[in-house]
Amino acid sequence: MDKNQKILDEVKKTISLLDNVKNIEPNPFLYTRIATRLDAEVHKQISSSKEFAFRVLRQFVFAVLFLFNAYSVLSYLSDGSEDELTRQTYIKNIIAEYSLDGESDYVTYYEDKD
Repeated sequence: MDKNQKILDEVKKTISLLDNVKNIEPNPFLYTRIATRLDAEVHKQISSSKEFAFRVLRQFVFAVLFLFNAYSVLSYLSDGSEDELTRQTYIKNIIAEYSLDGESDYVTYYEDKD
């Protein structure tokens, strides 16, 4: 026998051994597990992309509000049409309206009562 015939005989023996092996039954729930895991991964990617979009939107809104406030302050300070008395009146009104002076109506009422 030549060398090629020996190799061919060995291959045939190996293949005949594989023919005798029984197929193993797969787990009937394997497909369900794989599908569930794939769905979870897809849902995780979608939720992470939504979180990223909300985070970017929140930062954008904050930047716009900050720029709007900066523009308001700068335009108020650079407006030369009002005199100093009017500006002082505006500032006193804001302080009184937002109780920035530390006194409230309750404190005034309490002092008047005594």
